[in-house]
Amino acid sequence: MKVPAPADLVTLVRFPAALGLLWAEPLSPPFLALYALGGLSDLLDGPIARHTGTAGASGARLDSLADLVFLAAALARLLPAVLPRLPGWTAAACAAIAAVRLAAYAVGAVWFHRLTILHTVANKATGLALFAAPLALPFTDLRLLAAGLCALAAVSAMEELVCVATMEEYAPDTLSVFHR
Repeated sequence: MKVPAPADLVTLVRFPAALGLLWAEPLSPPFLALYALGGLSDLLDGPIARHTGTAGASGARLDSLADLVFLAAALARLLPAVLPRLPGWTAAACAAIAAVRLAAYAVGAVWFHRLTILHTVANKATGLALFAAPLALPFTDLRLLAAGLCALAAVSAMEELVCVATMEEYAPDTLSVFHR
């Protein structure tokens, strides 16, 4: 039997963490600990793979599957707990942000004949903020948190649209509209 690479072992942590999320009370200390463990696993597996020289297609597929399972479990538990408490305006804000994102993807598909997702600083900050939101929720006003998340997501979506619409060739590692 082949021993999994160290990065793959770290990735595999997300599967039992996801399972634990399904039984833990949303936003309880055990839930938040499992959620943080899954996030830490996702942050560490890539650098470990690169550091050990074990990065490859099979590890990337395992990482994507672990992300999908972990995200599905987290959303299945968080959404019913949080959605009823969200301010009414958040649905319209999320729809507008999604429309801008879809417009960016449509422009990329037409101009570059592919799905164009940029690794901008704003997109990374938005992803980190969205991940951190459940960890911050017990200590923060939900309306304030929702407003901050929507503002950050709106800025990153608009920036991605501007970047894709003004690119001469697709460059996924574009940092921002100001650094290309």
